[in-house]
Amino acid sequence: MEAIGELQDLPRIRAAAMRGGHIWRIATSISGTFSLDDVFAGPSSHADMVIPTSNLGDETSFLVDDALTDAHVRLLVGCYYVHSHREGEFEIKSWWPLPEGYEASGDYGYRWSDFDEAGFRIRLAAIKNGQAQPLTAREWRSRKGSQELRLWRKGLEKASKEFITNLCT
Repeated sequence: MEAIGELQDLPRIRAAAMRGGHIWRIATSISGTFSLDDVFAGPSSHADMVIPTSNLGDETSFLVDDALTDAHVRLLVGCYYVHSHREGEFEIKSWWPLPEGYEASGDYGYRWSDFDEAGFRIRLAAIKNGQAQPLTAREWRSRKGSQELRLWRKGLEKASKEFITNLCT
């Protein structure tokens, strides 16, 4: 319970909101007082993520912002470490997809859509009714998007990064 309390602190909820996707949606469902104004208000006085500005041409400055640790993310998505079928090995199961898996899927559209919200509510209801189980990363992947769409999005992201890098240099 202490960990959930820490996640309900405004800087952590703000960081989750900036993360987007399922992380944003889960965080906003556990915090009744959060608003988008909190995101736009800027980092808290406890900001702990240092962002170098060397890629902006300034070698001496840096920015700070609120951040989520991997432990916070894993807590939000409900990760469990369970024995795998192989002797002495573990696998991760989670109630919600980990961001790196979801963002690589063909379903991730860089914004929360009505489709995403409907899927979230259906999954949440199934969890509450005891009709859902935590899934492995492989099981989450098998539920998400086509390979062609995943490859297209990966190519788009690469081209976008190259464009911005060339624009800034």
